[in-house]
Amino acid sequence: MIDLHVHTNASSDGVHTPDEIFKMAVRQGITALAFADHNTTENVNLGLKLSKKHKIPFVPAVEISSTFMEEDIHILGYFIDHTSPQMVAFLRDTQVEINAQTKKRVALLRDYGFAIDTDDVLRESDGRTPTGRSFLSALIKREDNANDKRLKSYIDGDRSDSPSLNFYLDFLSGGKPAYIPLKTSTTKKALEVINISRGLSIVAHPVEYPNNILAKIVALGVDGIEVYSGHHIKEDESFYKRYAKKEGLLITAGSDFHGKSVKPNIDLGVAIEDEHELIERLTTTHKEKYA
Repeated sequence: MIDLHVHTNASSDGVHTPDEIFKMAVRQGITALAFADHNTTENVNLGLKLSKKHKIPFVPAVEISSTFMEEDIHILGYFIDHTSPQMVAFLRDTQVEINAQTKKRVALLRDYGFAIDTDDVLRESDGRTPTGRSFLSALIKREDNANDKRLKSYIDGDRSDSPSLNFYLDFLSGGKPAYIPLKTSTTKKALEVINISRGLSIVAHPVEYPNNILAKIVALGVDGIEVYSGHHIKEDESFYKRYAKKEGLLITAGSDFHGKSVKPNIDLGVAIEDEHELIERLTTTHKEKYA
């Protein structure tokens, strides 16, 4: 069992500390781990230290929010030099842009009839980059929204299985009422920065994007796709595995674990038959790419 897509409390929608995650990983027999927090590498150094302590291989990583063809695209960067000046500056600028994006999203949500202020969202983010959880928590905590039937489905209705993600998909993603594209954090730029930082670029949970867009993202020069994901069913895994082999892309596996209170249906760890081969190919490709 491995997990190359884990969120710590460095993400505003991450619940657990790095130490808690490593202890869970030990109990579950996980043999490789990566922290892929939203637009930050804040906990990578601690992950490297805990890797030595618990003897679990650790991959320095990040999950970058980007825009491509009016869609939010998440790109994973693996084996990155998280201290490179270009990566540090890019992530800082992306966080600044997302904060500006947040103000515009709040305005759109208010136009849509919700009671919400930017300060509400930033408070829920606790100094981190705002995510779907930040917006949903801010809305639910406002008494003015207490009788808003649109929010009930995320509390105890048909969208409560993964409320933060579902709210993001329903209101903040491409084509939805409060969608605001990022102008400077483009997918092309994210790939460039990952390459400059000597990393491998991977398209995260591709099932979330329109079918016609994956090939165009791949054409930008990504190294691989996340075939095994907490967001994929078996049919998705089979499809993306065939697609990756056809296109000569790397295959990765990550749960997108945030903590059960955020994504109740996603557990830490991904069980696959060829995990050692997967890790070996990632490691070998990285070495060859930057030899």
